[in-house]
Amino acid sequence: MREILFRGKRLDNGEWAEGDILTIGDARFIRGKVPEGAFHHTVRVNPATIGQFTGLVDRDGLRIFVGDVVGFIRDGGDVLDDLFPVLDLIEDGYRMLAMGAGRVQVVGNAHDDPELMKEDKG
Repeated sequence: MREILFRGKRLDNGEWAEGDILTIGDARFIRGKVPEGAFHHTVRVNPATIGQFTGLVDRDGLRIFVGDVVGFIRDGGDVLDDLFPVLDLIEDGYRMLAMGAGRVQVVGNAHDDPELMKEDKG
């Protein structure tokens, strides 16, 4: 069973927060997962930056979220090729990503690195 987890950029300091998503009116919050018995840490996040955990990790064990940009690693090397934005959990590209999860590396995300989202106009 896949872990349900979200990530969003905090409004107060621009850092990323991970956890459960909470909606109150138009505001979105991330409530951090904490050890049992501890208080939850809840922060307001920019709704445009919220992305769900895909259930996949890159070759370094880093969680891959919707909004991340990954590079595929060529056979037998560390050269990143074919940057791929993770835009959805159900599109064909996600299935391709799942098949090659051990051969991808997160190189950035759409919010911190928007230049990675631009198409190559050649």
